[in-house]
Amino acid sequence: MALRSALSSKDEDFENLISSTLLLAATETTMGGVSDWYSHCIGANQLVRAFAAKINVEYSAYHQFLIRYLMYHDVLGAVTMRQTPILDSSFYKREIMGLASDFTHPMVGAHVRILSLMARICQLQERGVEWKAKPEESSFAIAQIYGEGAEIEQQLTCLKLPPPLPLLLCFVAEAYRSSALLYLYQVLEEVEGSALKSGFLEDKCEYHLDSLKQHIARVPLSSAPASALLFPLFIAGTCVKQPADKEFVRSKLSDLYHAVRFANILSALEALEVFWKSPRSALGWQQCLRDRGWNLALT
Repeated sequence: MALRSALSSKDEDFENLISSTLLLAATETTMGGVSDWYSHCIGANQLVRAFAAKINVEYSAYHQFLIRYLMYHDVLGAVTMRQTPILDSSFYKREIMGLASDFTHPMVGAHVRILSLMARICQLQERGVEWKAKPEESSFAIAQIYGEGAEIEQQLTCLKLPPPLPLLLCFVAEAYRSSALLYLYQVLEEVEGSALKSGFLEDKCEYHLDSLKQHIARVPLSSAPASALLFPLFIAGTCVKQPADKEFVRSKLSDLYHAVRFANILSALEALEVFWKSPRSALGWQQCLRDRGWNLALT
C-alpha cells in the first residue's frame, strides 16, 4: 500500500523511498533470505522506473550507489531464481561499456562490471531455454549462444580492477570473477547437453574452481569484506565433487555464519547439503531451489 501511494503521488523524496525499500530487502536476507526479500527488490525496481527521470548515476554518487546496490540484489537473485534481471538493462549496459564511473561496488567489493556481465549470462541462459523449445534451430542457436558466451568469457577474463582497490577487496572481486566464469560454464554445459559433450568445459571449471577457492581462502572471515563471500562460496559449492572440497565450502560457510550471523548463510548451506545428496546436472541446484520453493538470497 505504501509503495502504491508513493508511486501515485510522485513523492519528491524518492531517494529515501528507494533506500528504505532496499534496506528492507537487505534485512529480509539476513533473516533467512528465501522469499520476502525479493518482493522488496521488485518494489525498488518499480520506484526506479517511476523516478527514472530524476535518477542521475553519472553525477550523483548516491544515485549510483542505490542503483549498484539494487544491481547486486537483482543479479544474484536472477542467478538463483533462473531468470533475467528485472532492473532496466540500460543500467547494466552503461557499466559494461564503461560509461559510468569506474568504481568497485561499494557494498560488496565486487566490480560492478562483473555483476553486469553476470546479468548477460542470465540472459544467455534464458535464450538457451528458448532454444531448447525449438530443436529445429539447434545448430544455429548453439553457435550463437557459444559465440556470445565466448565474448562474455573474454570480457570477464580481461577485466581490470581499479588500481587503488584495497587488497582484501581485490580478493573478493576476483572471487566474483571466478564465480561468474563458473556460472557461465554451467550455463554453456546445460545448453551443450549431449550435442557437443566434451571435457573442455570441465577442464575450465576445475581451473576456475581452484582459483575461486584460493581467493576465498585469502580473505579472513572476521574482516568486513568477507560478508560478501556468500555468493562465491555457494557457486563453489555447486561445482565441487570431492569430499574434501565439500568440507572446505561447508566449513567456510559455517565460519562465515558465526562471524556475521546472517541467516541466509544457513539457508544456502542447507540447499547445498540437499544438492550434494542428490547429484544433478550442472545447473541442477537451481531446480533444487525451485523444488523447495525458495527465492534464495546470496547477498
